[in-house]
Amino acid sequence: MKRSFLFFIAALIVAGCGKSSSARAQVHELNIEKALEQQSFPLTVTHGDYSGISMIDESHYAVVSDKSAGDGFFIFEIKFDKKSGKILSASNSSADGTGVSFFSAGGGVNRDAEGIVYVPSLKTVFISGEADKAVYEYDMRGARTGRSFNIPTVFSGASSNSGFESLAYNANTHRFWTTTESTIPSDGAQATATNGVQNVLRFQSFDENLQPVAQYVYKMDAPSAADAVAAENKAAEEKRANAVKNGGSGDGTGDLFSIIMSVASQVLSKSPAEKGAAVDMPYAMGVSELLALDDGLLIVLEREFYIPSGIVGARVVCKLYLVNPADCKPIAVSAAGSSAGSSGRASAAGSSAGSSGRASAAGSSAGSSGNGSFADISQFSAAIPADAPVLSKRLLYRFTTALKSPNDFKIANYEGMCLGPVLSNGNRTVILISDSQSGYKGILQDWFKVLEIK
Repeated sequence: MKRSFLFFIAALIVAGCGKSSSARAQVHELNIEKALEQQSFPLTVTHGDYSGISMIDESHYAVVSDKSAGDGFFIFEIKFDKKSGKILSASNSSADGTGVSFFSAGGGVNRDAEGIVYVPSLKTVFISGEADKAVYEYDMRGARTGRSFNIPTVFSGASSNSGFESLAYNANTHRFWTTTESTIPSDGAQATATNGVQNVLRFQSFDENLQPVAQYVYKMDAPSAADAVAAENKAAEEKRANAVKNGGSGDGTGDLFSIIMSVASQVLSKSPAEKGAAVDMPYAMGVSELLALDDGLLIVLEREFYIPSGIVGARVVCKLYLVNPADCKPIAVSAAGSSAGSSGRASAAGSSAGSSGRASAAGSSAGSSGNGSFADISQFSAAIPADAPVLSKRLLYRFTTALKSPNDFKIANYEGMCLGPVLSNGNRTVILISDSQSGYKGILQDWFKVLEIK
């Protein structure tokens, strides 16, 4: 989603799966008890392009940036008020106290790192790359272990800017989850601000042998920006035309338009096909993160943002939805998935680890390192059936950050999400982290937002 956001930062310089049983429906009682105001820590958090976060322990978190200097991750120290849930302090630091903020023992270029999860039983992290559409395992020094997910080939067809934006893991269900940010082109059209298309995504689970287990269809909300974008763009165009007619540029809007198009021409220089999408560049809609819970449910972060021609009024709308894969039939499932159950609540079936569900670091006989002979997983790349069941979802929370004036820069593009500490009242926290484009021009900030769930 980098292309759309470049439009935004340039502008800122100037300005249901059917019927669930009643027994299963009771699982959906989770709610957001409280949402705290977003916070930033510019003196202690180095500006970055933070796109994923995962808890190591209640004070330390693994964080990735999609534009970090190398292939690796940061470790943040975040301290909370256990009564209110408010973040007391946040900083780039290392869990071992060495002061090293970035771990990248193997070097290498950034893979457009978007999602990260820490696996306590292995004491390693897994990072998803949007550019290479791969998920690799790393030790806590930032070196690759040699293991990677066995990714179904259908995901290789994802747009370079709409690949694996998310990654989730839960130690209780022994399941990893990921999906693409937007619709894979072979599955249909992607949503724009004006076409009314609902993105159709494949939610893919993996076991601890890093093999695909089950795949579900998820449908995003329809774009909400169409009417507003059309009206605001029409008004801005009329204002520009009148200004030009009168010999002026009209409060800088014409200059702003020139800047946006200049940035667009650079970003869109990759291919003629991408150049043709220029009209939709100030807009992005997709799933930016997944969060896996202990009972097999998922929290889905749908993120939509658009920038009107007048710039002021630019907004990011975030919706958190709760889905329960156990209520839906997968469109594809492996033999291991059939044994474990489609909810992912059972241990990683077929693993040599036994009932604990913990796969050994060496991987399974299917070859989880990427060097062995993988099992046949072609069923996960088949076309989505026209009558495919779709995951039901329930809205947990919706919030909007916006550019309300040329001097108001609290707009935030949230891309990372993870569980945080348990509060003194027994409720759990969820932490969101935003991508500030490295604190672009001192305007954007690295925002955190904390939610209390019960």
